Amino acid sequence: MVDVKRTDLVDGGLLRVAEAARMLGLGRSKVYLLMYSGELQYCKIGRARRIPRTAVLELAAKSLTQAPNSPESVFGTVGQPQKPTPGEGGALGATQGDPANNPLNQPR
Repeated sequence: MVDVKRTDLVDGGLLRVAEAARMLGLGRSKVYLLMYSGELQYCKIGRARRIPRTAVLELAAKSLTQAPNSPESVFGTVGQPQKPTPGEGGALGATQGDPANNPLNQPR
């Protein structure tokens, strides 16, 4: 007896790896990695691998992220420049905004 859930999974049809990659906007190699890591379900028919269309849709839906509550949560305080913390900066740990600390401006 075949599991009803499994038949529902393939009800929407099967896709080739390249088709699934195109649908997800990924490369074929990444789709193979998702398949073999268990994140993307697939069928093995002989030597061919086919991916249920519903598995692709489920992966995309599962990967959706929530919108941030505010721009500040993503970008920091809007409109105010962020001061670098000590140790941050450009080459050799120099503070980016201070030309005196830039090693390229030092006399040789």
